[in-house]
Amino acid sequence: LGQLEKARSLLAEARSEILSVQGDISDIQLVEAKIARMQGNSDEALSFTEQILSLPATTITNEQRLQVYLLRGQIACDRGDAALALEELQMAETFAAGATDLALPAGMSQLAGRIHLIQEEPIMAAREFDREATLLKQAGRYAQMVRALHSAAESYMRAGKYGLAADRFFRSARSAFAQGEIGEARKIGQMALAAADTAGDQPAMARVQALLAEIENAASIK
Repeated sequence: LGQLEKARSLLAEARSEILSVQGDISDIQLVEAKIARMQGNSDEALSFTEQILSLPATTITNEQRLQVYLLRGQIACDRGDAALALEELQMAETFAAGATDLALPAGMSQLAGRIHLIQEEPIMAAREFDREATLLKQAGRYAQMVRALHSAAESYMRAGKYGLAADRFFRSARSAFAQGEIGEARKIGQMALAAADTAGDQPAMARVQALLAEIENAASIK
């Protein structure tokens, strides 16, 4: 939280400087909104998004509007309000055409996945998280891909699809390991092993055990 407070302080300074020369602060406000949500200040985050949406149409891009509505949808999910989150997702979709950053449609899939989870539709949620992981891979956002695969795995677990869960946990662990996240890779790898065991999938268990051995070897060298 200390780092977030420091970031907010720096953003506030930057906002003041830009306003003093009548510059565009929409990007700064968007980051401030995201940080406020991370700090648990959802009302403040929503206030920032409303300020952005109230800016003249010529000063805010479609990609910025898309990010704003995605953030509002995430906040609705944080509050367990699937209906409102769906409304925000539908608004985001109206600004999705022409988006150049693949992380944005990935964000739409993540939000859709969270909505399905609230609605007790784990298979549909898992498919959205799978789509998110694919888009993040294409965008080169590998750290985020680890999380997306983990979300897919957990959703498949909720649906009783243990073999699919084991596969997604394995891929998440392998990706975390490739990025040097030894502890995270070990933890997720153990989840993969447990899911494969529950599924009775011996080849999957062997594959996970081989990965865990690699992880332990890397940990011992460190």
